[in-house]
Amino acid sequence: MIKVGESLASGTAFIGVAPTRRGLVDIYIDCASGSQLGDGSHVLSELLPPDQARELLTKIIKTTPWLQEALALSVVDGWLAGDFTK
Repeated sequence: MIKVGESLASGTAFIGVAPTRRGLVDIYIDCASGSQLGDGSHVLSELLPPDQARELLTKIIKTTPWLQEALALSVVDGWLAGDFTK
């Protein structure tokens, strides 16, 4: 789970994406107060097959600048910590 202080509103956003034992992907994004995801919602909680999860997450990331920033920071933090898998 990624925890970020996002720039469009005060507060913290929580982002979690995890595979399940049933072959599905559990997606949970809880936006900070007042901000929205690219689909216009404040909270997203879905359990989807991998192809549908990829499509949904790609759409949301493309249309949500604060999420793009949070993911970029997470990758950079991983690189600096020596985790080159991110």
